Formats: sequence, C-alpha cells, structure tokens
Amino acid sequence: MTPDATDRALSPYRAVELSGANTVLCGKMLADLGADVIKVEPPGGDPCRHLEPFFTDPEGREQSLVWRAYNRGKRGITLDLTTEEGRELLTRLAGQADFLIESYPPGTLDGLGLGWKALHALNPRLILVSVTPFGQSGPYLRYKGTDIVPLALGGYMYMCGDKERAPVRVSLPQTFNHASGAGAMGALAALQQRHRTGLGQHVDVSAHHVYLTVSIQPYIFWDLQRTTLSREGSHRDRGYRRPVRVVYPAKDGHVAWLPSVGSVGGKALLAVIERMPKDGFDPGILGRVDWLQDAFATMTAEEIDACMNRLCAYFGSKTKQELFEMALETTFTLAPVYTVVDIFDDAQLRSRGYFEAAPGDDPRLRYPGPALRLSETPLRPGAVAPRLGQHNEDVYAGELGLAGKALADLRRRKAI
Repeated sequence: MTPDATDRALSPYRAVELSGANTVLCGKMLADLGADVIKVEPPGGDPCRHLEPFFTDPEGREQSLVWRAYNRGKRGITLDLTTEEGRELLTRLAGQADFLIESYPPGTLDGLGLGWKALHALNPRLILVSVTPFGQSGPYLRYKGTDIVPLALGGYMYMCGDKERAPVRVSLPQTFNHASGAGAMGALAALQQRHRTGLGQHVDVSAHHVYLTVSIQPYIFWDLQRTTLSREGSHRDRGYRRPVRVVYPAKDGHVAWLPSVGSVGGKALLAVIERMPKDGFDPGILGRVDWLQDAFATMTAEEIDACMNRLCAYFGSKTKQELFEMALETTFTLAPVYTVVDIFDDAQLRSRGYFEAAPGDDPRLRYPGPALRLSETPLRPGAVAPRLGQHNEDVYAGELGLAGKALADLRRRKAI
C-alpha cells in the first residue's frame, strides 16, 4: 500500500481486480477512496490497454488513454489463470483480500476452481463483485453483451434520437461504467454488512438491470398517464399542436431551454422578451402573447413554429456564454450545450480542481477527478496507471514471500 493512502477512507482494505475492461471503473472508485487495488493482467496485458484513443509518451510508446485514466492509483501484476501456478497465486491473493472484482462470463471462475463457493471457503470475509451483461442467472446467462446490448435491452436506446428516425446509441460506451459504479456501491454495502456478521458475500451486478433503472422515467409516465415516451431529439412533445424546441443554435454552438410558461416560467420568458428590443431585436410574435398563461396550448402549429423561430434567431445572435449570463439574470431555464473543450475550461470545475495530474505522469495529461469530496478522509490523485507487471516484485516477493528463484521459475513457465 502506498504511504500517502494510509489516512484515506478505504486504506485498510485491499481489492484484487481481474483482467477486463468492464470493471475498471469499479476498481478505480475503490482506489480513489484509498483501497489498495491490485490489477491482475495476463502476461500479454489486459485488453483495456488496446482501447482507443491512444497517446504517445515522450519515449514514443503508444498507450491507451482509457487504460491510463481508469487504472490510476492501482498496482499492476501479471498472472495467467490458465496455469496451475497462476491459479495458486490468485488463491493466495484472494486469501488476503477484502474484495475480488471480476467480469468473466458466468461460470468461468467455477471452471477454474475459483468460483464463489471455493473463494468463500478459502476466505469467508471476501466480497466477490461480478459485473456481467445479464448477471449470474436467468435465460440470458450465457449471452454475450457489449455496451450497446444492455443499452438497447434496457430501453434506453428507444429514447435516443429523432422521432422520425430509428433509435441511436449513446455516442460513447458507458453501460459498463454504470454497472461498475453499481458494483462499487454493492461492494461497500457488503462491507458494511461484513462489519456486523464477519462474512463476505457475492455482489452480482447485471448491466441489463442497471440500465432498466437508468431508463425508469418512461415507465413512470406509463403508470401516471398511460403514455409511452419516445425519442424526441431536439424537441419535446407536450401535447400541443406542435412539439416545442429544446435545443437552439447559438452563435458559437448550441444552448438548451426547457420551455416553461404560465405561472412557473412565464415571468422569466417575459424578462427575456423585454431584453430583445434593447439588443436591437424585434420579438415579433413573442411580444404579442400572454406567457403567464399556457400560451402554447391555444396556439396553432404555425404560431408555435413562429415563436420557436424567433427564439432561434435571437439565441443565434449571441454566444453561449452571453445567453448563460442572461439566463442567470432572468432565472430563465437555459444552459449552454458544452463541448469537451467547454467542460475542460469550465470555471466551476476548475475552481474545484476537478481535472488533475497523476503523480509521475506526463505533465501534458489531465484526468477527470473523483466527483465526491470527503472532509475527513480526502481523496488524492491516483498515481500513474501501472506498466505491465510493474508491481510483480512488490506483491509476489515482498508480500507473498516468493524468493527470486521462485519468481524466475514462474516467469519461465509463463505463469506471470
């Protein structure tokens, strides 16, 4: 364990994270909280090392930024579970661990003699976290599932895209990040239970289940209104004669305004309309409507379009920042649609030190930091992601007591 981690929330605990890209966030969350996370890779390297985009370091080595970001703060060792020696090493590591994190197809660890029953008998305090597409039971048990599969089966994709076109996937893979987050939460809940009983348990995470939870809003609409929500793209169907626009072009990008009129949002909209002539802009039809009422409900489709077009023209004459400042002054429910550059330059994130450097890493790189702050056990930037087998000597020799010859024999037999 690194010396600077001794006063962090999970510093007394150790997690062993097996190879696979689907659980890297789970292990990182525990590492951020101070757990000693040992990342186990096959001798050829974890598949996560080959995920784009790639970064070329000063020595000319091409490395995955996904690997570097999600494995900060972890120690790295190599171990081949297909060998008897490798399985014996994992058994010894699991015997000393508080958590074991894995994402292999259900039954894989059982086939290696390392399933939940065997691990629990070995170390009754161990908490096993399994993150898979469909969980450890059910008719989908053996089905494979990349990011898009739980996204589609969970109903989330049905909500994404334009109404007139087919559903679309979310642009960046995130299904298993959500599942990893659920795995970390389950691990900590199991740890709390272990404090009472002294026993660990198996945390079974289904990415499919997780995305059913993410997609819960459409189900609520059915219960309340017998309406099935559908994808609506840049507009929202509020039951008027025309869907109302939500995303508007600005001079340098886009902004989002969730149309709110009547007693709730009408005053703010009127304040914006009153500003238009001061900016040399004719509000047109917007100035002839009583926005303190639900005006859209009595408008024709053409009138709704005319209102949306006037707002488009006005918003398009200003930058995102100008519109955001106007919204703050008028309590108008508008926000800029951020690009990646906007996020990196955001004053709020910068003031909280959200983007951070990893100790010992390339100074050109900044990583997203943890989203939470703990007053008494602060989270610190994790060290640079480990090189392949970087901590073999520390773990196998220093902690498992394997002599130099034993390590050399394991390397020769390609067990590590």
